[in-house]
Amino acid sequence: MNLKQITLRILYCLIIFQIVACSSPSTSVTLNNSDVLIKDSFDSKGTRINYVSKGKGEPIIFIHGFLANSNWNWIEAGTFDSLAKNYRVIAMDVRGHGTSEKPHSKEAYGKEILEDINRLMKHLNIDRANIVGYSMGGEITLAYLTSYPEKVIKAVAGGCGWMKTGDEKYEQWKKNRDLLATIPAGVSIVERLWPGSDSTSDISKIVNANDPLALSGVANGMLQLSIEENKLLTNKVPTLLLIGEEDRLMKSAETTASVATNMKLQILKGQDHLSAINDPLFLTTIENFLKEK
Repeated sequence: MNLKQITLRILYCLIIFQIVACSSPSTSVTLNNSDVLIKDSFDSKGTRINYVSKGKGEPIIFIHGFLANSNWNWIEAGTFDSLAKNYRVIAMDVRGHGTSEKPHSKEAYGKEILEDINRLMKHLNIDRANIVGYSMGGEITLAYLTSYPEKVIKAVAGGCGWMKTGDEKYEQWKKNRDLLATIPAGVSIVERLWPGSDSTSDISKIVNANDPLALSGVANGMLQLSIEENKLLTNKVPTLLLIGEEDRLMKSAETTASVATNMKLQILKGQDHLSAINDPLFLTTIENFLKEK
């Protein structure tokens, strides 16, 4: 083989390598560009979990609320892109929601959601991260930081409070579980959960795109994530609770902040459960909290 043939073969191999690299779900070249939104997925013990990521720096993992998805709670609200300027932000669709898989088995939820966070971090070679959750995502955040404190840098739990076994929130998850299990596929979830609501609104369309049996499994699994008081008393993770002044869970958030160690409460005046996440102060408060030493 002469020099020209060797050179051509090397060039051919390099071209093939570039084609393969560019066609893979995510590449190191793409990850180094902080302006590019990466869409990817990973296998979480047999369940495919989809996520998006952007930016570089200290990692933040976002966890959305019940019936929602990462796009609605974080990207459309602007929180994701704003924090991507200074952080590596990752938002996953919780199993049973959005573009992630939606198993019907009740055993597929609960603490498996906490393990999804662990597996996501392992998939991305992240040892520790900031965790930011809202509503159900806030409850998951509290459960995660009390279960795996060594993996959390700081935590933000919005629109939620401490869930104890047998309390009002615990009982509401049981009601959601039982009601969702009775909704046939193709029937409006919104009309069954909130009769008389506008089923044509954008929010209703997002909710109705869900699988009711999968959501029943999610609700049942949340019962596994109740937190014992001593875990809050001994909390060592710097944690911020964010809640709207008119959120029905405000008292629960106040109780949580009064019981827990290393946890502070920020109340957003004039905001309720749905509006708080779009309040500019919501983002500003998170930014300032993450910057604190």
